[in-house]
Amino acid sequence: MHDCIVIGGGLIGMMTARELCLAGYKAAVLESKAVGSECSWAGGGILSPLYPWRESDALSELTLWSQRSYPDLAGQLHDATGIDPEWQRCGMKILATDEQDRALVWATNHNIPIEVSSSDDALWLPDIAQIRNPVLITALRKYMEQIGVEIHEYTTVERLRICNHQVEAIETTRGEFASEVTVMANGAWGAGLLPDLDIKPVRGQMICYQGTPGYLRHILLKNSIYIIPRRDGHILVGSTVEEVGFDNGTTEAAKTSLTEAAEDILPGINQFPVVGHWSGLRPATQTGLPYICRHPEINGLYLNIGHHRNGILLAPGSARLLADIILERETAVPSAPFQFQPESI
Repeated sequence: MHDCIVIGGGLIGMMTARELCLAGYKAAVLESKAVGSECSWAGGGILSPLYPWRESDALSELTLWSQRSYPDLAGQLHDATGIDPEWQRCGMKILATDEQDRALVWATNHNIPIEVSSSDDALWLPDIAQIRNPVLITALRKYMEQIGVEIHEYTTVERLRICNHQVEAIETTRGEFASEVTVMANGAWGAGLLPDLDIKPVRGQMICYQGTPGYLRHILLKNSIYIIPRRDGHILVGSTVEEVGFDNGTTEAAKTSLTEAAEDILPGINQFPVVGHWSGLRPATQTGLPYICRHPEINGLYLNIGHHRNGILLAPGSARLLADIILERETAVPSAPFQFQPESI
């Protein structure tokens, strides 16, 4: 029997299993496809909310904790696996915003470096970093295997069998699993197991240009569309925000919209070919905050779910926070804002 089973093999789930394994738990991850193949793979890897001053104080605290932890995490994974997740502090330039005053107050309150361009009112945040999330997934998977986390891919959880307010068993397409601790980290699919969860999928489409290394050196953001340069010259552009249920297809309309936005933000980018177009389903809650907590009605069941556009960014902090809760340690950040209250309570 395992000490902990994590349902969902995205970055949130894998990072949670890692934290618990490092604390001495025998942990396993159940993933319906290949680990990291859904929203975690599809994201851009910006290690910041797009407009961080718009976020709540609670989310800002969790963000700052995660941002501080990422350099060491990336270094640890690189050293242990030989795979470089490409964490880099490249900075982010925010164009065409009229929120300079609000941004400056936020930056002062959180001791964040920020500059305002006198020529075009752009904001420059030099400390914003990015990570190459598909490579991060590969490195994290290898590291988890090294430390003894069991990974069960192509194992779909069909039902949580609840008896006397306790998870008695996890029924899957590959048999039953049981543990003292069960963590739900299956993103947009969470409500399929717990209908009370107010989580819905929000599709985001992205495109990728085959640029040249050094053509663009920092992230650009305008009207919620971002452009991200990778070390090897690839340039990512995203993303749409679409409520289309569980349809994770791509559309020509979105591709056209993204290419037009990219040419507006970075004139000349159309000299490069578009070599990729994909989508992911983000898990959104009604409050805009993820649930990182014990389930209030089902003993032994924990939630780490609903991170919407910030799953990659918040993965280290969310995993640490939930591990602190499970292990009854002092929490790294306040946990109260991330509680879940089902309608039945």
